[in-house]
Amino acid sequence: MDPEKNTPRHDGYLAPEPDYSNYDFPLPSKTESAARDGAAAAVGNDLIPSVSNAVAGAGGDAYGQDRLYQQGTYNKEGGDGDHLGRADTAAEEDTYPEGGLRAWSVVLGSWLALFSALGIMNSLAIFQTYVATHQLEGYSEGTIGWIFSVYTFLCFFGGIYIGPVFDQYGPRWLVLSGTVCLVLGVMLLSICTLYWHFMLAFGILCGLGSSLVFTPSIAAVGHWFKRRRGFATGMASTGGSIGGIVFPLMMQSLFPRIGWGWTIRAVGFICLLLCGASNFLIRSRLPPARNASPHPDPRIFRSPAFSLTTAGIFLMESALFIPLTYISSYMLSEGFSESFALSILPILNAGSVFGRALPGWWADKAGPFNSNMVATLLSIVACLAIWLPAGSTTAGIVVFAVLFGFASGNNISISPVCVGRLCKTQSYGRYYSTTYTVVSIACLIGIPIGGEIVTATGGRYWGLIVFTGLVYVLALAAMMAAKVKAMRPPTGRRREAPKQIRSQKSAADSIPEVRVGGARASFGPCGGTEPAAGKRRFKTLVTFSLLLCRQSIGLVSNRFSLFKLWFAVRRCMSTRYHARRQICSILYWESSQRSLKTHTMSVPTETAERQEDAYFSSQPPPKNLESHVSAARFFIDHHAASSRRIVLVTSGGTTVPLEKQTVRFIDNFSAGTRGATSAEYFLEAGYAVIFLHRQFSLQPYSRHYSHATDCFLDFLAEGHDGTVVANPGHQERMRAVLRKYTAAKRNNMLLMLPFTTITDYLFELRAIAGLLRPLGPSALLYLAAAVSDFFLPEDRMAEHKIQSTNATDSFGSGAPAAAPTSARTPARSNGDGNGNGASPEDEETFDNFDSSPKVPRSKRLIVDLDPVPKFLQNLVDGWAPQGMVVSFKLETDPAILVHKAKYSLERYQHHLVIGNLLSSRKWEVVFVAPGQADRWVRVPSAQRVSRAGGDGSETSWEDKPLDPNALPESDPEVEIESLIIPAVEDLHSQHIQSLQK
Repeated sequence: MDPEKNTPRHDGYLAPEPDYSNYDFPLPSKTESAARDGAAAAVGNDLIPSVSNAVAGAGGDAYGQDRLYQQGTYNKEGGDGDHLGRADTAAEEDTYPEGGLRAWSVVLGSWLALFSALGIMNSLAIFQTYVATHQLEGYSEGTIGWIFSVYTFLCFFGGIYIGPVFDQYGPRWLVLSGTVCLVLGVMLLSICTLYWHFMLAFGILCGLGSSLVFTPSIAAVGHWFKRRRGFATGMASTGGSIGGIVFPLMMQSLFPRIGWGWTIRAVGFICLLLCGASNFLIRSRLPPARNASPHPDPRIFRSPAFSLTTAGIFLMESALFIPLTYISSYMLSEGFSESFALSILPILNAGSVFGRALPGWWADKAGPFNSNMVATLLSIVACLAIWLPAGSTTAGIVVFAVLFGFASGNNISISPVCVGRLCKTQSYGRYYSTTYTVVSIACLIGIPIGGEIVTATGGRYWGLIVFTGLVYVLALAAMMAAKVKAMRPPTGRRREAPKQIRSQKSAADSIPEVRVGGARASFGPCGGTEPAAGKRRFKTLVTFSLLLCRQSIGLVSNRFSLFKLWFAVRRCMSTRYHARRQICSILYWESSQRSLKTHTMSVPTETAERQEDAYFSSQPPPKNLESHVSAARFFIDHHAASSRRIVLVTSGGTTVPLEKQTVRFIDNFSAGTRGATSAEYFLEAGYAVIFLHRQFSLQPYSRHYSHATDCFLDFLAEGHDGTVVANPGHQERMRAVLRKYTAAKRNNMLLMLPFTTITDYLFELRAIAGLLRPLGPSALLYLAAAVSDFFLPEDRMAEHKIQSTNATDSFGSGAPAAAPTSARTPARSNGDGNGNGASPEDEETFDNFDSSPKVPRSKRLIVDLDPVPKFLQNLVDGWAPQGMVVSFKLETDPAILVHKAKYSLERYQHHLVIGNLLSSRKWEVVFVAPGQADRWVRVPSAQRVSRAGGDGSETSWEDKPLDPNALPESDPEVEIESLIIPAVEDLHSQHIQSLQK
């Protein structure tokens, strides 16, 4: 190829021009190519390790309804100081609009809805103070508090179903139902006179309506923003704070003029107007989560980071609503005027406006977890250092209201962003609602507990203030533990080996050591790091928090002073000196680990996205990737214009090379029979087929004459005139196969793209899946390739062929120096113990399989492989989120086949997993699909004649795998793929219909 025709890429790699000479289909004209290239998004090699891990390709106007909103306004700056989110790349910005009219209209709609829902929630002190002195004057603080506890409980608890419903069906009907319930509840509240009236109208109906409005309003913003989600969510949440300013001032002004009834009705009319407008603005963008169900899924609590984050938000919210509810009553008890007591809530909510907007912008820079922890620390200072000693003064209570409002506003708006960093965006509603369902319990018990503390202290509020501050201390500890847990690399595995293929050495030599900023990090024989900070880190933080809580709560029953609280803190610190040192060492170790990540290449991480990032950024792309992508893009454009379904069939095994100049590699037994046969039947079903296959594996149609048991020459014969013709005994069959093959190539229905290594396969799969993305549900991914589970990173490969002996070491002076990654055996002493070197006989001893244990350990070859990151779920979440994904599960043990297939289905969220046994894979498979019973697909029973002469009709074969001993030794006459493909086609049709409704 002419070097002048090579085009430079952004990474410096010279990508050759696409070469179409090997593809038998009509090439487009220059005009057609220009038009197509202008309509299609460029497919780059950038890594996209986020929710939308795709090599983004948007199709032409004929079919590119999913244009990925390329005209949106993108902000190229920003980051995440927590390093808990996925890396930001240009391709990810293409996936999330990050701005534009439609995106900001959703933020506006959420703002209007939250003005009503959260505005009422932020005005609880006004409602509580008024009804406690009027309609419900004869009830205690704790009893009245249950009304508002039930309200806040339902606001969050309803999300356990509302979130999953949002993930599946979108926000439209949820927001509409919430508008009806909220407005109806407020209108009924205006005529309430009895306790149970308030409980039903405000506690239940308004609580349910607020939940229906609140949850989808927050979740919808996450569909339009990724990198700027903190800022967008904060801006939407300011609606609740401004509502918390407007509603209290409005009610304070109207209560003396028009009374309770018409004041509350005026609030109801405002809610009707604003929520009604939000129904036309709030929209979701991403497709439904794969296999989503409108039912709660408690399995997400298996993630320690998610559980700790939920615990932290639980504690923050339980403390948050106590001041919001009782601050006005506190001021009345301290002798402030009623008008000032009612005005303090708008002051608090004014601080909350800035607390929701500014930290949202800052959280995008420093990270949501950092932002939340700083705000929690400010809340502790506000409660224990300002409200407690100086709350009885005007200046003190105003400063507390502003500072606490600012901090609580941050917690309310940024906590959902913290949850979003721990899950896929398409599952955000489910995760968010599950978190706040647990938080609802805190809201249910927090307000009554505060009321009972006030009653127990004789109407004084110092106990309530101390309780609030201590709960915030525990919340801070939980959020710190959540962040540390989310950032901690999993232990128990080797981080980095200096050489991938190396000889065994002594125990001391086998432990690599890295210096980072003067600190030494050693990796032990078991792969763990020192200190092993997982459980120790969590236990230390919890122990320290509980000790502080115990010392402080013990002072509540006595006369309390701020000095005694400080003394308790000092006592905890002094008596737990070792724990304090341990915390410091943990924080230093975390800092060292972050630096270590920048110096090592393949550090395992907790998320598949980071594993994908590490893998693709460290492995070179295949040399023919550009030409394959160009050919696939043209092939997809050609068939998408005629609305034909397209299937990507992967086939054959993947190699794991052990050297850069590969001589040795690891392989598997797969010959590509399943994929090649399936491709033929997909073509018969009318699909256009992209056949991504292992080089030299079986291919569609030619597979009939290239199998090892059938020599190709057996199908040929020499004619009378010396010409080579088809053997007369095979002519009819060969003619039929040739006609099918010719028709497929003539109509451009089959595109065959080869790969060799596991790295080639993953690069090709990611690129083609990205090209299929604009097709939506019409795309089908049929993953029949036998993919390696382990690989050898390139930086640890030997440059040249791995030598079986060190006999050539003595010639090193005259040969080029070996690459530093080459496998080299260490020097060995001879048997005399004098260290004079190995004997020539020892140098020439080869490590054969029959060498006996006497072979020196230094001569044995140890291959240390890394696990291939599991990218299969990324097909669903980002690469081709609307396409149907079918994968295979091969096992040898029939007892675990169905179980492993179901596990794969649950883990990767594919639409169908086809399980098959090595011994009976040509006779039967089992379909495992979400929400459906297991379905066995078998060849007709007439062909399953057992070796003992049975008829193969046992009923037990219908619900469990066949007995391999009962199957004939020869292959079945009916290819099982002829039964698999029609069934897959039916499921694909159902998949398309379900997404087009």
